[in-house]
Amino acid sequence: MVEDAWLQWTLALVFVATALHSVGLAAASRTIGSGIGHGLHMVMSLDMVAMCWPWWTAIPALPQGVFFGAAAVWYASRLGQRWRRGQATARFVLHQASHAVMMLVMVWMVAAMGPAVASQGEALASAGGHNHGTLGPVAGLSGSILVALLIAAGVIFALDAARRPAGRLHATTNAAMCVGMVVMCWPMMTS
Repeated sequence: MVEDAWLQWTLALVFVATALHSVGLAAASRTIGSGIGHGLHMVMSLDMVAMCWPWWTAIPALPQGVFFGAAAVWYASRLGQRWRRGQATARFVLHQASHAVMMLVMVWMVAAMGPAVASQGEALASAGGHNHGTLGPVAGLSGSILVALLIAAGVIFALDAARRPAGRLHATTNAAMCVGMVVMCWPMMTS
């Protein structure tokens, strides 16, 4: 998605750091639900590391899309369960919705990039570049909406980091995931 070598390495390192953070949180989780959530973000971060490089197109798109679609549903179901029990605080709603958006953006990136790059850009990818092609109107509009929601999620996490010293590292990590994803989506949106 990004072609600048410096940016590729920077984003790859950011996502390696967020993956390691997620591993640590998953290992320290006190509940199954929390462990699953951190595990999902670990997989997402590792997939984002792979997306930094042209060889990412060798990873089959369908399993990625199914995995991240299921992850989005999982976050939405957590939100729905708490909502039905009357236990959904505003912070919980915003965070679960933000996590679901992150997973939906992953589905969108896989759908918009995977088959297009694999079929149209093999020669360019083998030369070290990317070929995003031109997004159709549905992909462009849905991507624009999801990226706008991702920016909002990043702001929510950044505000949470500023307000809650106890959870600052985790909120900052989530904000970094959002920023990194927006940076990687941007070339697709502007091509």
